[in-house]
Amino acid sequence: MKLRTAAATVVTAMFLTAGAAFAQQGQAVTDDKVQSYVVAYMNVQDIVREYKSKADEAKSDAEIEKLRSFYGSHITEAVESEDLTVDEYNSITRQLETDTELRERVTEKIIEMRQDGQ
Repeated sequence: MKLRTAAATVVTAMFLTAGAAFAQQGQAVTDDKVQSYVVAYMNVQDIVREYKSKADEAKSDAEIEKLRSFYGSHITEAVESEDLTVDEYNSITRQLETDTELRERVTEKIIEMRQDGQ
């Protein structure tokens, strides 16, 4: 169980650390980028939930590694399909930790999209 939980964490963490060199910190994030980020975020969360479910059923480290690779590529596709690079996605995620105005905008957009059934 510890291995599976750790593996699930790795899938998420690889996207939070992959863009460390991208320097969008402190820059204004446009409304279009907020929209793209929220759609990507919601899709990534769905993928991570599915990955965690599959990882819990995995019978070996090799199987978990295959799942990590498979779902990792799906996360990349989910982000890039919203006209964001993984670096931009990660940068916005990091910026949310310190930028309360951006965090409010993202939260409002998530609530709006959930109410609209997206």
